[in-house]
Amino acid sequence: MRRLPIYILLDVSGSMRGEAIKAVNKGVQILISSLRQNPYALETAYISIITFGEKAEQIIPLTELINFQIPELKAEGIGTSLGKALNILTNKLSTEVKQTTPDTKGDWKSIIFIMTDGEPTDDFEIHIKNFKKAKKGVVVACAVGDDSNTVILNEITENVVEIAKLDEKSASSYFQWISDSVGISSEKIDNGKEVTGLEELAPLPKDINKVIDLRKGKSNTNDPFNSFDRQRALNKDKFGNLAGNEFDLAKDNAFTGYQIAILHLYTGEGFNFHLPETALKEKGFSIVRWANIPPSIEEFKGVLNESCQLWIISDVTCKLSSDYIKVIEEFFNSGKGLYLWGDNVPYFADSNAISNKLFGIQMSGDDFADKVLTKKANNKSGFIEHKITFGLDFLYEGITVATFQNLKNLTPLIYSSNGNVINVLYDLNGKRAILDGGFTRLFVKWDTAGTARYVKNAAAWLVNFESKMNK
Repeated sequence: MRRLPIYILLDVSGSMRGEAIKAVNKGVQILISSLRQNPYALETAYISIITFGEKAEQIIPLTELINFQIPELKAEGIGTSLGKALNILTNKLSTEVKQTTPDTKGDWKSIIFIMTDGEPTDDFEIHIKNFKKAKKGVVVACAVGDDSNTVILNEITENVVEIAKLDEKSASSYFQWISDSVGISSEKIDNGKEVTGLEELAPLPKDINKVIDLRKGKSNTNDPFNSFDRQRALNKDKFGNLAGNEFDLAKDNAFTGYQIAILHLYTGEGFNFHLPETALKEKGFSIVRWANIPPSIEEFKGVLNESCQLWIISDVTCKLSSDYIKVIEEFFNSGKGLYLWGDNVPYFADSNAISNKLFGIQMSGDDFADKVLTKKANNKSGFIEHKITFGLDFLYEGITVATFQNLKNLTPLIYSSNGNVINVLYDLNGKRAILDGGFTRLFVKWDTAGTARYVKNAAAWLVNFESKMNK
C-alpha cells in the first residue's frame, strides 16, 4: 500500500503557554477525530508530529490513523528551534517515507503543515536549505499573531497563511482545514493523482488568510527578561532593594532546561552551595556540582557538553591540571558562559590559573570588606549599573575580598568599600565571563543585601541569550 505521509510541525515554545497551547491540543484532537471519520484518509493517511521550542523532537513517528495516540503538548522554556525541527523532518523524509525504486512505487509525496507564533532562534538557514532539497509535496506554513516572521516562513514555502490570534475557535478552524485538506488529498490519491499546490487543498476558513505582505516579526517574542518601571515599585525589602522576583533580571522559570556546571573546590566553613542553588532554580536552571575534587575528565566533558555555563569556586591550591584548563578554554571559546570565583589570598588558585590563560589577568590581595555597597556615583566604592545589577540598589560585598588590577579587556562591575575592583566582566566576540574576588557572598550573610538577586542575574547574563537571538 502506498501511504500518504502527513508531517505536522508545531511550535511549543514558552510564548505558546496558556490559551494558545490548550487551543493547539484541542485542535489536534479535532484533526485526528475528523480524519478517522474519512474512509479515504483512514486507508492512506499516516500522521507524524514534530514539536519545536527550546529543543526540537519528533514526538509521534509516522503512524496510521487507527493507531495514532493523541499527545498532550506542553509549552515551556525559551527559544524556537524551527531550524532543528526542519532538520529532523528532512531526515524523516528520507528514512520514514518509502522511496520509489525501478521495481516498486514508494509512498505518495508528503504534505507538511508548520505552525509557529514567533521566529527561529537557532541556526535555521542551513536547515531550510537542506529541507528545500528534500522530496516532498505541498508545504504550508501558518504564522500565528503579529510576532511571527513571515519572511523566514516564505523562505521555507511560498504557501504562508496566518491566524491573527490563536484561540480555541481559530485553532479548531485550522486543524479542521488540515483534516479537510488531507481528505481531499486522500480522495485524489484514490484516483491515482496528487495535490500539487495550496489551491488544490480545502478552501481556507474565513479566519485564516494567505499572507500577501511579508513581515519580519518581533525579535523579543521569547524574551526571558523582566522589565519594570522603578518609579511605580513601592515594595522594598529591609535593605532597600525592590521586593519580588519580578524585579530580577530574568523571569521565573525562563531558563528551564538550561544547566549550570559547578566545580565547587572550596567547601570549608559550611559552604555547601544550597542557598545559591535554590535561587538559581527559581529561574529554571538545573545544577550539576562537584564538591572538593574535580570529576574525571570524561565526565567533565560530558556534563559541559550539556551546560550553558561553568562556575569555578577556587581553593588554596590548584586542583585542575592543564588538561582540565584546556577543556575549560574550549568550552569558553565555544560561546558558553564562565564564572571564576576566588576570595582573599590564597583562595584563588584555579581561578587565577584559568584567568591568566584566558585573559592575562589575576586576582590578589586580602581586603577586609563586610559592607553593603550602593550604586557607584563617583570614583570610590559601589557597583556599576548593568544587567547583572538589574533591580539592585544595595549589594553586600562579602567578608574578605581579593582585587584586580591591569584589567585589559575586562570591565569593572563592583568596587569594594576600599575602592578596589573586586568583580570584572568579559563581554567580547560573543563570549562572556565574570571574575569575582568575593565568594564569601555565596554563604556568609546571604540575606544581608541583594546576593540572591545578583546570583540569579549573573547566571541569566552568562546565558548570553541576546547573542544567540542575533545569530
